[in-house]
Amino acid sequence: MKTNICYVNGRYVTESEAVLPVTDLGLTRGFAVFDYLRTYQGRPFHLWDHLLRLQYSAKQIGLEVPKLEYIQGVIHELLKRNSFPESAVKIMVTGGQSSNGIYPDGTPSLVVLVWKLPEFPASFYEIGVKTATTRLSRLFGHAKTTNYVPAIMGLKAARAQGASEALYVDEDNNLLEATTLNFFALVDGVWHTPASIKLLYGITRAVVLRLTAESGVKVVEGPVNMTDLKRFQEAFICSSGKDIVPCVQIDDHVIQDGKPGPQTRKLIAAFKEYAAHEDKWAPLHIHRHED
Repeated sequence: MKTNICYVNGRYVTESEAVLPVTDLGLTRGFAVFDYLRTYQGRPFHLWDHLLRLQYSAKQIGLEVPKLEYIQGVIHELLKRNSFPESAVKIMVTGGQSSNGIYPDGTPSLVVLVWKLPEFPASFYEIGVKTATTRLSRLFGHAKTTNYVPAIMGLKAARAQGASEALYVDEDNNLLEATTLNFFALVDGVWHTPASIKLLYGITRAVVLRLTAESGVKVVEGPVNMTDLKRFQEAFICSSGKDIVPCVQIDDHVIQDGKPGPQTRKLIAAFKEYAAHEDKWAPLHIHRHED
């Protein structure tokens, strides 16, 4: 079996050799951020946008990040060393060690993992998935931190209901996002997607917004309330790991006829076409107004 090569604090090592001190704040206090991306045709998809989001996430919790150009170089080197047909990449920056066990006064740790891109069931895209809502919430919604306790608890509850994903719902009954994916719903022929400081602005979400704008399809960024659930004509969730996945049921409510809708299928096809052509991957500038 092929051994994956990772990067940990200046060293390229095998997974079994990839270690951090047990006193690292990422482990003892959950003080860490990460980002995740994949390749298409071996090329890391919107790499610089992911690195900027990593930097943005770190800034939200007061964590230092190594130079992005350096991390970029590490990723390209790991892609060469592992040489998978398509790869998944995870970048983590932790608080490092601390003299008093809580305040980050040491050097942050940088870990980069690369592994063969996992394949998801074809049914996700051809049949769609069921989701279940949860009233749990993420801390620092805009930041991609390693604190996934609400996500894990939400997913466990969703799986117990026969659902594949959990959807966060806030105190005002607004749908926010899935545990690792953004959410879109078609209402009266117009796509709606939540826009809130409580959610993560995804790279795939931004690409969808670009594709809809280029094709003249209207999208409204704003509250998506559960009271409008019966008006949903179609819905999907999207992420860097899963691309665009039709959502055909939320809790006990089946959306339309319980099958992926034509507008969702069009977006799936458009996204595949976009991902296949690197020359189209212009910067997305997700956080350009939020620094």
